[in-house]
Amino acid sequence: MHNIVIVGGGSSAHTAAPLLAGSGHKVSILTRRPKDWKISITSKYIKESGEEIKRFSSEVEQVSDSYEELIPNAEIVLLCVPVYQYPDVLEKVVKNIGSKKTFVGTVYGQGGVNWMVQYFAKKFNKDNVVPFTIGLIPWVCRTEAYGQVGLTYGPKTNNVISISEREDYEYLNRSFLPDLCERHFGKGKFHYCNNFISSTLSVDNQIIHTSRMYGLAVASGGFWEREEDVPLFYKDYDECSAELLHDLDADYEKIRSFIRTQTDKLDFSYMLNYLELERFSYEASTPDILTSFRESPTLGAIKTPTMTQGKRTTVDSEHRFFFDDIYFGLSIAKWIACEAAISTPTIDKILRWAQSVLNDSILDDSGNLLKSPKINGLPPRWGVLSISDLLS
Repeated sequence: MHNIVIVGGGSSAHTAAPLLAGSGHKVSILTRRPKDWKISITSKYIKESGEEIKRFSSEVEQVSDSYEELIPNAEIVLLCVPVYQYPDVLEKVVKNIGSKKTFVGTVYGQGGVNWMVQYFAKKFNKDNVVPFTIGLIPWVCRTEAYGQVGLTYGPKTNNVISISEREDYEYLNRSFLPDLCERHFGKGKFHYCNNFISSTLSVDNQIIHTSRMYGLAVASGGFWEREEDVPLFYKDYDECSAELLHDLDADYEKIRSFIRTQTDKLDFSYMLNYLELERFSYEASTPDILTSFRESPTLGAIKTPTMTQGKRTTVDSEHRFFFDDIYFGLSIAKWIACEAAISTPTIDKILRWAQSVLNDSILDDSGNLLKSPKINGLPPRWGVLSISDLLS
C-alpha cells in the first residue's frame, strides 16, 4: 500500500480519495480549503436518473494546505486540479519531494505534464521524481457536497497511463492503478503508453470544449437575451459544433500524422482521433460526433458556462474551458504545427475568436504564435525547443 497525496479539490479528488483509501492506501488531501473537508469522504455511484447503484466511503489520513507537511513522505502524488494550475502546483510539489522515489502525475493528461515535471526536477535537483499522466479522467464525476460527497456516473471501460518506463508502469499497475477504477467497477483497465505526446495530442477536452464554445458563439452571435435561452452544452449539441469539432480534429490529425513519422521508438497506439478515443474508452459503437453528445447517458444535464454582460448572457471568459483548453491545448498544438510547417485553419479560426473573448494576443496576422504571458504551456517555456526535444 502507498502513501498517496491527492492535490486539489476538484470533482476527481472526491472520487479518487474514497476509492484509493478504501483499497488500503494512506490518502491525504492537499487543498487550499482544508477546513471545508471532512476526514470521511463518500463517492456515490449513480445512474443519470439519480438512482444510487453503490457508494464508496472511506477516511483519509490528513487534510492540509501545507506542501511542506504532506509531500516529503508521499510515494505517489496525484494532481486533481485544472490544467492551467499544473505549473504552479507542480513547482511546489517537486520542490518538496523527499529522498525516495516518488511518482508525480495528473488525473488528466493534457498540457505536457512531463515537460513541467522534468523542468522542476532539474531546477530543484530531484533525480528521484517519475512523471506520469492518465489520459482521460477514469470516471465521469461531479461534486455533490464539497469536501464530503462526490458523484460518479461510472468508469471508462479502458484507460491509458503515459509513463516512460514499462517497469514503472508494471509496478503501478500492481499496486495503484487497479484501485483507481477496475477493482471497484469491474472495468477500467489501464493500458501502458511509453510517451506523453500521445496524451498531449489526443485527450479530447481541448477540442470538444473549444469547438463547442466557438460553435455556440457563432450560432448566437455571442450573446443570449435570457439565461434560459442558452443551449445545454452537450444535450443541445448542433450540426455547427459537430462540424467544427470534426474540422478541428482534422487539424490535430495532421499534427499527429507528422509526429508518427518522426520516430519509430515510441508507441503511438493511443494517439487517437476523437471518435477512435471515444470508442476505445467506452467500447462504444458511436456512429458520429453529433450522436456521441446528444445521446450521452452521462453528459445530458451539463450547462454551458456563461456570465452576464450588461443585460445579456455570454460565454464565460473566466472559465477553465478557456484557460485549460486554449492556453494548454490549442496553443500547444499550434506551436507544434508551426515547427512542422503544418497549416491549421480551424485551430487558427478558434484561437482568433478566443483572443478576442480573452482580450489577449495569441496569433499575429500571419498565423504565428505570439508570446502571450498567459500561454504558459508552450514547450519552450519548459526547455523543449524543437520537435526532436519533444520526442526525446
